[in-house]
Amino acid sequence: MTAQMLLNDELFIVRQQLENIENLLAENNKYGLSVKEAARYSGIGRTQLYRLMESGEIDYKQVTPQKRIITKKALIDYLER
Repeated sequence: MTAQMLLNDELFIVRQQLENIENLLAENNKYGLSVKEAARYSGIGRTQLYRLMESGEIDYKQVTPQKRIITKKALIDYLER
């Protein structure tokens, strides 16, 4: 493997890491999270999150008939119990 190929591989890895950091920063600046984002953030499965929302254990906002937003505060409050 040439030095140029190694450099390209390293550059690719750095770009991926930067993209991951940018995504995390964007998520941190949001008021709420989609169910998918909340699952990734909390480690709770999407099905379980839907159950928790339906039971009233986690507050959420119904944005459209198909879209729910969980506020970060509601998710953190649940996780800290």
